[in-house]
Amino acid sequence: MNDYSFYLRLIHIPFGVFWAGGAMILAWYIIPAVKNSGPDGPRMMAAITGTNKFPVVLTISATITVVVGWILIYHNIEVFGKSWMGSPMGISLSTGGVLGTIALLIGLTVSKPTVTKIQKISAMIAETGNPPNDEQKLILGRLQNRLFVAARFIAILLAVTVILMAVARNAHMTH
Repeated sequence: MNDYSFYLRLIHIPFGVFWAGGAMILAWYIIPAVKNSGPDGPRMMAAITGTNKFPVVLTISATITVVVGWILIYHNIEVFGKSWMGSPMGISLSTGGVLGTIALLIGLTVSKPTVTKIQKISAMIAETGNPPNDEQKLILGRLQNRLFVAARFIAILLAVTVILMAVARNAHMTH
């Protein structure tokens, strides 16, 4: 591994671990807890997403991971030739890259706008000091369900991506 590849991996792997881990914890633990917390759920989700900018940090981490990952794949093609893409390692890494890219796009086009809507409605409810009315409950419920489905799908994509990346180095070995 040359220095260029080493430094790219030094960026790609930690940001990828943070993104995948954060997405999985969000999908499999935090969002279900929010959904089961009843009328306090929207306020709880607003606190989680608004207090420490978790969605923003996750989006930045995801973007860095995907961009650097594709740079690494391009670098491998430059170093090993186009036939590398057809190797078990190339197939494993590029498939993981495609799945990670799809996860990022779902995050940007579904999750991010949904979180923004939940935050706006939750802020409006908080301003009144009253509990959410029936219409707000219905809208928030739909938004939470959309976020839950998107988050689970992203987490599954990233779990498969992590597995593909983990086995890629040894993909050519058969025993």
